[in-house]
Amino acid sequence: MIGIPIELYASFPIEAPVILLTESVKSDPNVIASVKAQLEAGKTVVITSGLLHALEGKGIEDLVELRTTGMQEPVSSFIGAFGPGAGTSLGKASAPILFPQIRFLTNDAWPVIRGIADNNAFPILLMNQYGKGKLFILTIPDNFTDLYQLPEPVLNAIRSYVMGSFPVRIEAPAKVSLFAYDNGAFIVESFRDEPASVTIVVPRGSGVTNLVSGQSISESEAGQRAEDVNAPPHSAYKVEVPPHSYMVFRTKK
Repeated sequence: MIGIPIELYASFPIEAPVILLTESVKSDPNVIASVKAQLEAGKTVVITSGLLHALEGKGIEDLVELRTTGMQEPVSSFIGAFGPGAGTSLGKASAPILFPQIRFLTNDAWPVIRGIADNNAFPILLMNQYGKGKLFILTIPDNFTDLYQLPEPVLNAIRSYVMGSFPVRIEAPAKVSLFAYDNGAFIVESFRDEPASVTIVVPRGSGVTNLVSGQSISESEAGQRAEDVNAPPHSAYKVEVPPHSYMVFRTKK
């Protein structure tokens, strides 16, 4: 519901280049070793703050020097960008959102998305390099449906970091989902009560075709995306998805 497609597995998917692990895997006795192997192989692993807390004292310290404090912060505004400095504004939430507080060592882990509360910054998405891979820690609000209250730029940044080189991603507000298939087809579905403006992001040189109408989105409707360190060169195509509707597309070279 925040535009990150997920394929569920009953066992650890060692072949996947990106894996998202939530607190529900905390009972797997091999989860730390599995994550370590993925990272050493140069792959990306994303864990939630809930899983970080559940694995404290069980070996997660071998991978990251982070810890949850048991405290929460009412975050209302957000900034992004990798590295030190003031960062780039990612907008404000309509009301404060309670996020669990994570403490980290500077230069060991980088907060690539931060939430601001009372002029103090708290990590929303942390990035830690381990071996050849990257480990991201995504802080989940106390009420997880508050993810829908995050400003669109925050969601876009989360997608950019978490999805990496995925063949397609979207830039859109919350409650817009992406369903991707291995034949180049994908579905963008909106659960919003009003039309949703969606930007489809694909590798540079790829086109996008509406499979229902058969029409290709013309180059005049597409714009080059600003390059960043999180994704390969890409192009963007803008579409409007009606309320409670979906659109079916396919990428083409």
